[in-house]
Amino acid sequence: IYSSKKLGTYATYMQDEIQLTDKFFLVPSVRYDHHSSFGGETSPKLGITYNLFKNFRIKINYGHGYRAPTIFELYANMNRAMGGMQVEYLGNTDLQPETANNFDFGFEAETGKGSGKLNYFHSNVSDLINAKTFYSGYAPGIGRVLKFKYENIDAAKIDGIEGEANYQFDNNW
Repeated sequence: IYSSKKLGTYATYMQDEIQLTDKFFLVPSVRYDHHSSFGGETSPKLGITYNLFKNFRIKINYGHGYRAPTIFELYANMNRAMGGMQVEYLGNTDLQPETANNFDFGFEAETGKGSGKLNYFHSNVSDLINAKTFYSGYAPGIGRVLKFKYENIDAAKIDGIEGEANYQFDNNW
């Protein structure tokens, strides 16, 4: 049995890049998202870059994020055989949009043929959308059976460190 669902979404985004001094760079931005079922949300962000040295920068960003549930997260009814198991995903029409306040702090540098970044990030998320296992077992003739349903998690904190290193060995590598 198939069903039909329809949602409408649109978003608009504006950003400016402002060179305040020879060492300070400011990036204010704002995004507006509209969802036919959840209404609208404005998400501002502010980024600051400080050039400590010629090829070494410190970056700080703070912003608000928003994500409405996808049509799949709201209405899914999917059953799939995957190898020796059956996987089922169920949507949840009671889901609420996620909102988050995000902060990150990092360093960027370039030297000759190399460059690198090191960044710390932190997010406080409300109503995080997650697929929760509500059944795990075995069925004769099928094998393992896993069932998931989307739900909101009241609050979540996400912290991490990410790094990147690049080196150009020669013009062909």
